[in-house]
Amino acid sequence: MSGNWGHPGSWAWPSPGFGAVLRGIKFSLYFSRASFRPSLSFGDFIIAYFVAGPNVTLPIYVFSSIRRGITPEINAIGTVVLLTSLLLLVLAQVILQRGNRTTKIR
Repeated sequence: MSGNWGHPGSWAWPSPGFGAVLRGIKFSLYFSRASFRPSLSFGDFIIAYFVAGPNVTLPIYVFSSIRRGITPEINAIGTVVLLTSLLLLVLAQVILQRGNRTTKIR
């Protein structure tokens, strides 16, 4: 099954109709993502709460600090976590792009 990758009329995915389908269900995708994310976050807190024992883990510390009021320390923790996640995503993308350049299919 050798196809012409990315050429019109090839069997390569995604097909031209894929974009039209995504445009039609864009609101549903955003709504499901927005409603699913808090449940994952709450699940992480519950797991950390039951597994931690007498120790105070980061999710427990952040949750207890939010109940008292958000401090600059919590904002700094959130910023570090966000920037670390973005750095790892960019690093993974760079590694994938380098791998794609070296193993191009002709």
